[in-house]
Amino acid sequence: MLPVPQLVQDLRRVASLERAVTEATADGILVVNTTGAVESSNQRFMQQWQLQPDALRVGID
Repeated sequence: MLPVPQLVQDLRRVASLERAVTEATADGILVVNTTGAVESSNQRFMQQWQLQPDALRVGID
């Protein structure tokens, strides 16, 4: 089993990679959870729908 600091570092690296891939795609991406609350989106999605940055705050539905 890995020590907690190593797990945290690995999690941050994976999250950073996921964000980079999401932003690099030409597609607009919106991720919502099972209750419909926003989990994340990329810039392309915001541009496609002409949304302001604060329009989709994480956690709102």
